[in-house]
Amino acid sequence: MRIDRREFYNTIWTTPTSQLAKEFGVSDVWLGKLCKKHDVPRPPRGYWAKQQSGKPTSQIPLPPITDTKLETIEITPQPVPPKQVIPPMAAERIVAERSPKARIKVVETLEAIHPLVRRTWTSLKSTTQYHYAGLLQTGGEGCLDVKVGPDSIERAMRIMDALIKALEERDYQVVVKKDGSKTATFAEVDGQLIPFRIYEHFSEHREPAYHKSLNGRNPHWSRDQKYIPNGALELLIESSSFSRGPLSFKDGSGKRVEDQLNEFAVGLIEASVAMKENKARWEVSRRADEERRKQVETAERLQEEEAERIVWVDGTLNAWNRCRNLREMIQEARTRASELGLPISPGSHLGRWIEAAEHRLSTLDPLGLMLAELRQTRQADGRSS
Repeated sequence: MRIDRREFYNTIWTTPTSQLAKEFGVSDVWLGKLCKKHDVPRPPRGYWAKQQSGKPTSQIPLPPITDTKLETIEITPQPVPPKQVIPPMAAERIVAERSPKARIKVVETLEAIHPLVRRTWTSLKSTTQYHYAGLLQTGGEGCLDVKVGPDSIERAMRIMDALIKALEERDYQVVVKKDGSKTATFAEVDGQLIPFRIYEHFSEHREPAYHKSLNGRNPHWSRDQKYIPNGALELLIESSSFSRGPLSFKDGSGKRVEDQLNEFAVGLIEASVAMKENKARWEVSRRADEERRKQVETAERLQEEEAERIVWVDGTLNAWNRCRNLREMIQEARTRASELGLPISPGSHLGRWIEAAEHRLSTLDPLGLMLAELRQTRQADGRSS
């Protein structure tokens, strides 16, 4: 769709952006970028609310531009991402997961700790590695992806222990494996490996101001600041299959991570479905690319074969023309010698030339070579029959 810049400007100032974006089949953000590219001013924040309430508003004039190419605006509707369709079996599991009977409970005192949790807990208590802002980072292999401060280790371990045991009860598996240069934690759901982790947020802490001087000169007031863990945990599903980005379950809004473990399990199911859909779309795309590649290769091969045929036919034609010219020259030599009454002796210069020319003629004649090949094929077929 093409629209004049002036017409686009008038539309922008007569229709709210959200409504206009739907009509054009694009997003608000894309529409804003289009306005910026073509230097089309947009109504400021609160403009439409003022209009509805009858308050006076002012319209920013359309500035002139020097680039004439920007006078025409090309609007291409953006494809709407396909809505995720949950298969019936997955939908049943999601319903069951949200049942009160399926609630995942985090106990206050751990018993029969899961081996992955025990290994991670031991690593966190003994490690001297700090990730950032006072967050401890596990140092050993086979440890869960956990980054928390010292005061949150026990709580994080209780959450992970309850979560892993609940996932295994649902026939899911939690595995720890290398993901590039780091060790990552994955939940295996319906054959799909979904990365997840738990970590603690941190806050900025400013120390009281104190008097500081440099080498006893230029005294000034200074205030040190640092970042420290604040006790707020977040459980994150990091699957890139979600169009909306990672799924987060964190402390806040009256809920704690412990209260959201079932929704976390639902998120794993949805992530597994999304990953399968993405793989299916990728496979369709891969097959289409492979088909296009084969078509291109076939077209190129046919072009090469046609070029070879042209070279062959043209070469044969050139050989035939040389053969015909040579035959006519031999005949002309004999005719002239006969007209002069001169016999052509084998040892004479002309005789030797005619002998060489006739030998060359036998090898140059393309039709003779092809007919000889046909004769040999026919004789071979007769012997075999």
